[in-house]
Amino acid sequence: MIRLIEILKIHIRFIRKMPYVCHLRHPRTFNEKIQWLKLYDRRSEYVVMADKYAMKAYVDSKIGPGHVVPLLAVYDSIGEVDLQALPDRFVIKCNHDSKGTYICMDKSSADWDTVLRRLGKRLATDYSVRTSEWQYHDIPRKIIVEELLRSDCPEGIEDYKFFCFNGEPAFFKIDFDRDTDCFHSNYYDFEGNLLDFSMRNHPRQPGKMLALPPKDVIDEMISFSRILSAGYPFLRVDFYWVGGVVYVGELTVRSGSGLSPQASFDLDLRMGDYLQLPTDR
Repeated sequence: MIRLIEILKIHIRFIRKMPYVCHLRHPRTFNEKIQWLKLYDRRSEYVVMADKYAMKAYVDSKIGPGHVVPLLAVYDSIGEVDLQALPDRFVIKCNHDSKGTYICMDKSSADWDTVLRRLGKRLATDYSVRTSEWQYHDIPRKIIVEELLRSDCPEGIEDYKFFCFNGEPAFFKIDFDRDTDCFHSNYYDFEGNLLDFSMRNHPRQPGKMLALPPKDVIDEMISFSRILSAGYPFLRVDFYWVGGVVYVGELTVRSGSGLSPQASFDLDLRMGDYLQLPTDR
């Protein structure tokens, strides 16, 4: 009965967000296959990967220390947050959250009543109910404070989202102008060539290019991606490159919750070809 309810929820969310009906029995597109994985690929390590706090020790154990964003503090509740003990600039967020990060550029001028109230609401939210991503339900909820890697980027720094399939990274994505009306995403191969994948709501812009990291840095990201994604049908590994150091920002188990349509059905199908689902369930 529980599985039937989850299937129904997935179908309802999918039809609200996507331009086509989800086929779970014979999934073909990338987004359909992500929905299939939500139902049938439930490994305990996904809880650790999705936990922005616990994943730090997990990444250390896999690729060695020095490649996660340094942790400054961790709290179990809003009442524990000790602003006096924190530096002037930092990043604060919930460990089970998405899109709720607050980048503090000046502690003395921030509206902390508003920031902490929003964090409190997010701390109380079970995101598994919204997305059928069960792993979020099992994360022990915390508020974490991280070092601000670059103080000259109040809007956040670029991250390189590596799409990995059965332990092999295939391409990466960079988001531009997030949280604005100009939000768009470009996909690249590992030579820095722009691919024709294009999100429906955040289309690519060929004229918007970044100076990509040098080849040896991309190769290091590829190597880390292979280690972290080995043995899993899909994992997205998000990197930062700051001060000559490669940092793993997040491990994303279900990219976009499988509700991020490409610009066309054909492109969604082509991306889905990379994702080979397990044969046993």
